[in-house]
Amino acid sequence: MLLSLPCLAARKRALRLESDAQVKSMLHEHDRLMMLLHSPFDPDSQLAIPPFDAAARAWGAAGNVTLATVRADLAPGARKMLGAKPETHLPVYGLKIRGIALISYRGGWSEKSVSAFLRAQTAVRPVAARSAAHVDELVRTSAHGLVAIGLLPEADQRSQLLEQAAHAEGVLDTPLAHGGRALADELGAPYPCVLIARNDGRAWPLLRAPTVDGARAFLRDRALPLVVPQRTDGPFRDQLLHHAYPVALQVLLFHRASPHSIDADARDASAAALEEAAAAAPALDGVATFVEYDFYDNDPSMVQTYGVFEGDLPALVVVLRRGTMDEKRWRLRGRVERRAIAALVAQAQKEGGAPTTPPPRWATLRPGEAETQRAAIDARGGARTLEELSEDI
Repeated sequence: MLLSLPCLAARKRALRLESDAQVKSMLHEHDRLMMLLHSPFDPDSQLAIPPFDAAARAWGAAGNVTLATVRADLAPGARKMLGAKPETHLPVYGLKIRGIALISYRGGWSEKSVSAFLRAQTAVRPVAARSAAHVDELVRTSAHGLVAIGLLPEADQRSQLLEQAAHAEGVLDTPLAHGGRALADELGAPYPCVLIARNDGRAWPLLRAPTVDGARAFLRDRALPLVVPQRTDGPFRDQLLHHAYPVALQVLLFHRASPHSIDADARDASAAALEEAAAAAPALDGVATFVEYDFYDNDPSMVQTYGVFEGDLPALVVVLRRGTMDEKRWRLRGRVERRAIAALVAQAQKEGGAPTTPPPRWATLRPGEAETQRAAIDARGGARTLEELSEDI
């Protein structure tokens, strides 16, 4: 039996596990174990193992993630743990971090793809937010201007409530932070809660009395930038394609602002369109989600499904109930400008019956204010019309 495998072997290739006892031993010994379930009789499994071994060499230092292959035919318990049924196509991957439920990986076989997944997963470690000023600093230095903050009792911090929620939903492009009652009081936030801190002019999304399941849905639906970038294998992709995404309207901007574009005029026009979309988005928070697709970083056939071609860019389409049988679309004719965007959203609301207010329980907080945006709307005697919103921009 190979219950104790040499550490040096892990640096040359992934560990080879051939029984449930070995898998159990490795889970006990290693805080982070990445497994590849395979069969020696499956051609795809054999193709996936060499790049997995390359990833094992890259992650072989002590304290990193340990990588191991698992024989599906010899470890039925591990096969069940990884969610592989008899008809499941191999290979199957899973990452087990101590104290957190198994995290499935469905990406590519390459060392680059596996390593990118591991970097994202192992980066999910909350920092202690010391003050409101520290929160501002964390937001400024984050890649997308977002930080998820758990204002939680010590017990929930120790139970890794926020990390478990982030791992479960794959929401790993938003840094995590935690604080206690003192920080909640400084921010004017309820306690306990989870907040999404951001600096783009919108109020902060708020979840009161969080549970792991509640925080999962909250991060999935609301940890999004002002204009959500969509790239092949990029961040935020799964969140917007979730079938139950609560905001029914999406404003899709297709452009070619990428450095890959050799046409300087086209780049400038796309950059201007992105600025206009960003200017229009805050007034429509919770009413419409703004999404941007760079033509050169996405499958052109996907862009063309919206009747948009490279020569049309930049182009903007408003979509209601995207991806459903009831999907409806409105195409902006003319230049992409903030008032034209607001008018097209109003058209979608009038013709398609799109909601004019945020979904129920769409709570928000402005730092220093103890009330939510929903309550502020009620105090005004109802939600503003889109025409009133468009005046703000």
